Amino acid sequence: IIWVDHSATSPFKDNLYAIWHNDLPAFMNRRTGPAGSWQTAIQVSGAESIGTAIGADVKTNAFGDVFGFWPTTGNQKVFVVKSTNGGVSYGTPVQIATTFGGFDIGIPSMDSRRALIYVSAGAYRTAGGKNLVYASWTDLSGAAGCNTPGNEPGSNAASTCKSRVWFARSTDGGATWGAAVKLNDQASLNDQFNQWMVVDETTGALEIMYYDTVADSGRKKVDVWAQSSFDDGVTWSPAVKVTSAQTDETVTGADSGNQFGDYNGLSGIAGQYFPSWTDRRNNAREEIWTAKVTDLACTPPGAPAIGTATATAPNQIQVTWGNGSPAASAFNVYRATGTCASPGAFALVGSAVAGSPFTDGTVSGTIHYAYQVKGLDATGHCESAASGCVEATATGPCTLPPAFAGLASIGNQAAAICGLTLSWAAATPTCAGPITYNVYRSTTPGFTPGPGNRIANGVTGTIYNDIGALTNGTTDYYVVRAVDVSNGLEEGNTVIRSAAPTGAVASILTDTFEGVGGFDNPGWTHAKLQGTGDWVLSTAQSQSPTHSWLSVDESPIAERVLISPAFTPQAGTTLTFWHTFAFENQTNCYDAGTLEVSTNGGTSWSVMPDAAFQEGGFTGTVNAGFSNPLTGKRAWCNGTIGPMTRVKVDLTSFAGSPLQLRWHEGDDESIAATGWYVDSVNVANVGVCSANGLFYDGFESGDLGAWIGKAP
Repeated sequence: IIWVDHSATSPFKDNLYAIWHNDLPAFMNRRTGPAGSWQTAIQVSGAESIGTAIGADVKTNAFGDVFGFWPTTGNQKVFVVKSTNGGVSYGTPVQIATTFGGFDIGIPSMDSRRALIYVSAGAYRTAGGKNLVYASWTDLSGAAGCNTPGNEPGSNAASTCKSRVWFARSTDGGATWGAAVKLNDQASLNDQFNQWMVVDETTGALEIMYYDTVADSGRKKVDVWAQSSFDDGVTWSPAVKVTSAQTDETVTGADSGNQFGDYNGLSGIAGQYFPSWTDRRNNAREEIWTAKVTDLACTPPGAPAIGTATATAPNQIQVTWGNGSPAASAFNVYRATGTCASPGAFALVGSAVAGSPFTDGTVSGTIHYAYQVKGLDATGHCESAASGCVEATATGPCTLPPAFAGLASIGNQAAAICGLTLSWAAATPTCAGPITYNVYRSTTPGFTPGPGNRIANGVTGTIYNDIGALTNGTTDYYVVRAVDVSNGLEEGNTVIRSAAPTGAVASILTDTFEGVGGFDNPGWTHAKLQGTGDWVLSTAQSQSPTHSWLSVDESPIAERVLISPAFTPQAGTTLTFWHTFAFENQTNCYDAGTLEVSTNGGTSWSVMPDAAFQEGGFTGTVNAGFSNPLTGKRAWCNGTIGPMTRVKVDLTSFAGSPLQLRWHEGDDESIAATGWYVDSVNVANVGVCSANGLFYDGFESGDLGAWIGKAP
């Protein structure tokens, strides 16, 4: 990214600044003045940054201060570095925030390409004492179940995990930073990504644009939306849609080789802004579009003077307030559950209300609520600071469902009769309770729970055994929802978990890599075939309990192997292992790792067939250029270091032959990354289970209506 210092008051006016990542570290350079030249590049990141500093930005302010920003793919942080001498030297990097994702996020509109966690930033300094620095980026929402890379929604439009645009600001020139906030955290299942931000240097106003799938229930079609801030990033205007038609980059014929919109742009001055974006509306050709966005200057009104909150009728609370100074033209009313001393998150319940009072008719009896009011100027874009807080307990019936995190896990019973055991943490009643649970099952991923797929209702415990209607090896998908018996309301979580039942499982090789020399069993070997590095035992990542084997990605050409002891599989034998990896490049398969097999004692090796994988199969084919020793082979490519994921392989096709497994990484002639962690290898003979007999009742629902009893 290149930035020009065009401020008339800057001592370094007309300097050009560039920031980029050179393999892993971040570098910056400057070109002095209109007639100057590029100087010597400076590495600005260090040991604080783990992984690649890809997705950087550079900005200056009216005093000539230079700021470089970058995210990291390894330790998932955002950093800023500052120069006060026109880029001659830079200070120590300062952490802005920690991200939930790492480098990229799979969302329905960008499932294969993946949305990138890039930084867009700004700076604004005045002679009057303002010294503001801003940063924005795309990340997971951070909510429960959406705060690690493994939570990303991928192609699942029903997932409650979603991406959001995040923002952080510094009021002391970048030395310290406030907590990051989400600019527009809608309750709906939609994704925001590919944001870009600009500071209006004439006023200090902020403008940000981004893609949002909020108008598409399938989470694939995007519009461009924009938001403004007129109070140094403290508050933001409601989002305004810029585009007049949607873009769907998931349709057949779209160029899926790279991201779209990752270098969207935004320019602005004196209240006039021009976003530019990638657009292929109506499935037409890929084009670059722009639009003029005009922000009317505004002065935020004074904070309203809060009055009272009173339960005036069943399921109603009336809130009163007085106008502030300067006076507001309308008001937004916000509500949170809890007390004013300890409220939950405030959410808008009354929009552009003409004046006091406001009656909130959406409250639940017995629940305590807190209220704040904010004033709006005549444009409706400028919102005041919040009023004081008032609180009240609603009367009337309690009308809220329980709070429930959903199904936690599914265990295979591994018995003669096909069975799965579902378990979850108890729900918390919001109303009187007690709590029961409904269980839903389907063979369709992403299914919608309903009466037609409900297999149990009124379950009173936190475990459900599903036995009697399952098929060996067939994956079933489950949702569990909590019901408050006092009001009959079912909450609506969309957590879906899956499993496939089998017969008895007998392990023939299990290794957690915790024994002497890094192995629990004899017969393991490892070696470097090319390059300088071999597989090494590591504690940086593990699945159980503390160690794994690591193949460090190298440059130039290298390859190394980790080889299992020999064993003889039979029909139904499966291999499972856990891994996490980050190889060079996120779009092309330059460095990679593959799984190989040998049936002749290691004399020759072949790549595991794609058809053998039941979970976590290969993600690409190794690029034919740049001399990777694995050229043309199927392998795991790209990746981001995060929680380990499971790979499951059916070894039935090798039944009866002594078999060895080989984890084989190959690196091409340029650029290195983190590498490949492997842990918890298990080879097991898996039996076949059968469907139950004529009928089955696990007595989980408590419904004995189909049974009769007779006293002796």
